Amino acid sequence: MPISTPNKNKLYGWVLLSSVLCIAALFYGGVLKNNARREEPQKSLEAARSAEVAEMTKKVVGNLPLSAEENKKVSDLVEQILSLKNNPSLGKDERDKLLGPLNIELDELLNQYTLAKMPQTESNLLAIKIAKGAMKDYKTAHSGKITSDEYAISMIGISSYKIVDGVRIEKIADRNKDLAVEFEKEINKAWENIKKILPLSALKKITYFEPFVEPKREKEEGTETPVAGQTGGFINFVGGQAESILGINLRLRDPDLSVLSYVLCHEYGHVISLNSSQRDSKIGEDQTLEYQTPYEQMQFKENSYMKKFYDRFYKYVYDDQCADKEGYLFYLRHQSEFVSVYAASHYDDDFAESFAFFVVGEEAGFLTGEDRGNGREKIKFFEQFQELVELRDQIRALLQKNDIHPVRSTV
Repeated sequence: MPISTPNKNKLYGWVLLSSVLCIAALFYGGVLKNNARREEPQKSLEAARSAEVAEMTKKVVGNLPLSAEENKKVSDLVEQILSLKNNPSLGKDERDKLLGPLNIELDELLNQYTLAKMPQTESNLLAIKIAKGAMKDYKTAHSGKITSDEYAISMIGISSYKIVDGVRIEKIADRNKDLAVEFEKEINKAWENIKKILPLSALKKITYFEPFVEPKREKEEGTETPVAGQTGGFINFVGGQAESILGINLRLRDPDLSVLSYVLCHEYGHVISLNSSQRDSKIGEDQTLEYQTPYEQMQFKENSYMKKFYDRFYKYVYDDQCADKEGYLFYLRHQSEFVSVYAASHYDDDFAESFAFFVVGEEAGFLTGEDRGNGREKIKFFEQFQELVELRDQIRALLQKNDIHPVRSTV
């Protein structure tokens, strides 16, 4: 049956209205989808920022048992710090100027909570007392341009030797002629003992040997062991980090080489992490590293051991460590993250201490108890490098061959 003209017009009207409504729906739906697409990156960015704030807050709080309100105060400061760090419009100098007061404020807040909440047991306080003395000497020694024999106030350099092919030493000069005569036999014996501990491949990477002595100190009451804080040795670099100097204390009371073996493992941790193959920075002749140098200025190479160590363990806590002028409060709230108290003094000594524990084993280093779980992660860090596993095995083989049992002498 044919459709009348009025009905046709009505039908055409409905079709037109339906088309308009469909087009409007499609357009509106498209707008919503585009808005949603624009909102998705923003939401993702906000989620990432929130996650980073939560992660850094957790890291800086460490072992502190904070209430929700206290944690919120820390989190608010952390959010301000990360906002500045992630602001691309700020230049480095401007950003650092703004970050300084915030880092100090955060550290002061954390120190306040640490003093109020952390159990300061007798053993903790003794460890802290020893560590503070060691850290003070360390900071003094790294405070400016000093020659290797002036590395610490208490060190008296004897002679300088060139290490030839990792097998023998040749004297370059005497720093103290009287001591050079007095300790001639001890110097040769020390070098022979070093060869009983470090393999040839390791000794070839050390350029100079500089034995030294400290002024005689009184023994701790009722013991024959070195007093706390005695310096066992040091590593220094010259020639833009291309050449290294190994210093060893000839007055170590260590007849079975148990202490010397640990000292050498620690110092060699510095050799593998601070040499020119690991860093781009140029350090002038006879100049030690400046203590607490900002990490960004150290210029570690992209695939260096230290950069990987720093990125994994120090990304969020380094500023807190630098801001804590006392040092020991930082250690208290992060105790489970370090293999020793001294490891908390600076990230390069944390690396060296962790490497030494990796080589000698936890028992020799006194790493005991479940509270060192995160410290153990630093020991495991070295297992990913086959060359360091092989070096560890070589050192252990020498220690076993020469019946040497490393023991860490301080906290």
